[in-house]
Amino acid sequence: MSATRRADAPLRAWRQAARRACFGCAALTLALAGGGPAKAASATAEPANIPPAVRPAYGADAPSIFLPYLNGPGAAGPLMDRPKLGLSAGGKSIPALVDTGSTGVGLSKSLIPGFATLPHLGRGQLVYNGSGRVLRGVYVRVSVTLTGADGTRFVTRDMPVLAVDELACLWTSGACQPRRNPKDIAILGVGFARGGDFAAPATNPLLEAPDMGAPGAPGAMRRGYLVSRAGLRIGLDAAHTAGFGFLKLGAGTGGSQWAPAPACITLNDAAPACGRMLMDTGSGGMFLRLPATPANGPRIPLPPGARIAVRAPGLPDFLYAVRIGDTANPLTPKRALLTGPPNPSAFVNTSFHLLNGFDYLYDADGGFVGFRPAP
Repeated sequence: MSATRRADAPLRAWRQAARRACFGCAALTLALAGGGPAKAASATAEPANIPPAVRPAYGADAPSIFLPYLNGPGAAGPLMDRPKLGLSAGGKSIPALVDTGSTGVGLSKSLIPGFATLPHLGRGQLVYNGSGRVLRGVYVRVSVTLTGADGTRFVTRDMPVLAVDELACLWTSGACQPRRNPKDIAILGVGFARGGDFAAPATNPLLEAPDMGAPGAPGAMRRGYLVSRAGLRIGLDAAHTAGFGFLKLGAGTGGSQWAPAPACITLNDAAPACGRMLMDTGSGGMFLRLPATPANGPRIPLPPGARIAVRAPGLPDFLYAVRIGDTANPLTPKRALLTGPPNPSAFVNTSFHLLNGFDYLYDADGGFVGFRPAP
């Protein structure tokens, strides 16, 4: 039996389960196209435990460094693709995806000089559900260098890096091609509160500057960063954080230092469903999970004309609103999919397009996220 056929059996079972679970799918389909209400299905009250908006204090002389993306739009244009920076671990620098939807550095083993002599931390893997890719290899402790388009460099202290010797694929992926000893793997996972393979904040390169501290023990440089459509600013200071609205995060679980950012999501004319948000520069598409989504169902593409609004409770100036198919709006994702698995809480993965309307900030020392209108 071929590998393709082995994958077909669970796929059929998954779709059959979705059809059984999708009681009221006709009403859902009508609502997705904006043709009818689905308020009873998707309405949830705003969580009572969402922290209020506050403003942290940053030093006027606190150090920071700015790295413009290799594929940045310049001063005025929109960001048209997932952002990239140069990445090296003592050898050749190659373009690496900047991914706020994961945590951890993955780099081809062949691109890490002296691999055999580095401290080995054991085998591991990084699983990316959106793309269906699985990076497998050996964790080593080594310093990495991030390089911007203007040649500016940011060098981390020694940190865990996955030296990738295999690219595997989830059975749900159609485009992924498995390979042994891939030569072109380079990813900068710089997100937080991802759980599972992405839990440990010590694997986030943007929090590993030599003059940064550790959780609960701040250093001279604030453990945090600012993401814009033009590039990354590592370290937080008063001047570059002016104009942000902030949300205090709750305590994290499962190895994560902080909980995800809260959000309330509205689809067409439905009542808001509140849960959490992932600002994900590693994705060109939006993923949604709402109470009306069929449990265990396949991903359902939202049709052109579907309207999505994302709000951050406590930040009245933050409203990310798009209409699917509106290609004239640079904030509109390439696609939007309703997806599982079952979860009582709503969820939205925004895609990198959010950066065409807002700057984004994460403060790991203080436990804040922030947004401000992009200039």
